[in-house]
Amino acid sequence: MPDWLRGMLGLRGRLIAAFLLIAVGGTATIALVNYSRTKDTLLQQAQNNAVRTVRQQLNQVAGTIAYPPNEDTLLTIQEAVLSGAPNTQVMVVYKDLKVDSGGVNEQVTGDMRQAVGGGGFAYFQRVGTSTVPRLVIGMPLQSDDYQSTGIEVYTLHSLRVGDQRSENVAGTIEGVASTSLQTALITTLIAALLALLAAQGVLRPVRAMRQVANELADGDLSARMQVRGSDELADLSRTVNEMAETLEYNVEHLRRMEAGARRFAADVSHELRTPLAAMVAVTEILETDDPRLPPETQASAQLVARETKNMARLVEDLMEISRFDAGSAALRLEECDVAQAIKGALGVRGWQQQVVGSLPAGVIAQIDRRRLDVIVANLVGNALKHGGSPVHLDLRVVGRYLEFAVTDNGPGMSEEVLPHVFDRFYKADTARTRSVGSGLGLAIALENAMLHGGRITANNVQPNGARFVLYLPLQARPPKEERP
Repeated sequence: MPDWLRGMLGLRGRLIAAFLLIAVGGTATIALVNYSRTKDTLLQQAQNNAVRTVRQQLNQVAGTIAYPPNEDTLLTIQEAVLSGAPNTQVMVVYKDLKVDSGGVNEQVTGDMRQAVGGGGFAYFQRVGTSTVPRLVIGMPLQSDDYQSTGIEVYTLHSLRVGDQRSENVAGTIEGVASTSLQTALITTLIAALLALLAAQGVLRPVRAMRQVANELADGDLSARMQVRGSDELADLSRTVNEMAETLEYNVEHLRRMEAGARRFAADVSHELRTPLAAMVAVTEILETDDPRLPPETQASAQLVARETKNMARLVEDLMEISRFDAGSAALRLEECDVAQAIKGALGVRGWQQQVVGSLPAGVIAQIDRRRLDVIVANLVGNALKHGGSPVHLDLRVVGRYLEFAVTDNGPGMSEEVLPHVFDRFYKADTARTRSVGSGLGLAIALENAMLHGGRITANNVQPNGARFVLYLPLQARPPKEERP
């Protein structure tokens, strides 16, 4: 996902969007209310001005006409009203006589005619559209003594034109709408700026928290947040710091315990080494004298010899693994023919007739022969123990690495075992509490491979069997990124 899109969908984007929605919604509501009230006020003002103008013109002409009126009289009244309101249509009615300057009769309803003819008051109603509002006024003409003359005057006004100062009502309303829109835009911009500032204030501790979390993940357990203020974010910062302190204490405590356990194993192994050497010497003497011992004593002596050798092997493995843990294991590198070194390891243990495969000569690598011997002994010995003979070996060069594969004919490993096959003291069969071997062989083999800058992989092959592949650099200690 692009960074800009992640930012828009993140906390900052949501905060800004919330601020803008509130600002735009509030401004739009206020603008609409203000526009509606201003429009009603201006229209009411224009309406009052129109009624007042018509009434003034009729009052001026009322004393100058003769009764009963004729059509000329009605035209005189019409001209008088038009002189005061030139942009108005006028219709004057007296019984069956009617003069209309245009379009008024169509806008006057029967109810309005009845109301104006039956009383002495002015009546009006709005017609037209919302964009071009118009006003119809109906008013009886009264004499100087306020008696009805029977003459009815109807005027049609466009509310786009106000009083005699030619105030354009619609223009004023449009101006109010434009001002409201400008106000909304300005308010939105201000809201966006305030949202950015607020988001910056909220996200600053969040970014600091992320930085501290990254430092903790990278192993810097001393990383802490700076606590500012006393709000919820400050409380969260304190909680993060407390968590980091607890994590640092627990990790340090575990490290001390682990170091103590390793030191204990190394010390015990070292202390056992001398007495075990004496015990092994004694058992070798017993094995030499075995034919001269009674049958019952022979069985006991053989058991003691076997278990003493197993214990000696366990002690040696523990001491070896403790060197890796302490970081004191070192390589003694020399250039050698890898195939010859592997054959030598097999020959010492009498395994030449139990393996098949390809070990071509001429594969020269810079390795520690003793550690390669340990790796070969563990991988091949493990294959013989679990898969029987023959074990298939394959040596080849792949790029800057040598690849040594050991494949057995056993049942293979279950999916549960594969992830733990190199773990220390791991037993595939948990029901077997006692078994030949220390449970450290494959772990030691892997440590030796990694000391060279290589690795070992384990997997199953078809139709059955397990396959272990050793990768070692032809030149010692290549960069990590170049490993296979």
